[in-house]
Amino acid sequence: MLSEPIMKAIGMQTTFSELYHNASYQQKIREIEEATKYLEGMSLEDVGKEETDEIEVEEIQIEN
Repeated sequence: MLSEPIMKAIGMQTTFSELYHNASYQQKIREIEEATKYLEGMSLEDVGKEETDEIEVEEIQIEN
């Protein structure tokens, strides 16, 4: 890992290592990888299309 010498020099190697090997961090990485695989096969025309072409817009309020 490229940042390891820097983290070691400033005394954060253990902290960074604990975060990197944390179960929740690993779960987030898996979720990102799955989302990436899903999105790789899509084109811009596919984005936002669902089973219907209906668009529902809610009321917007602007306050000063």
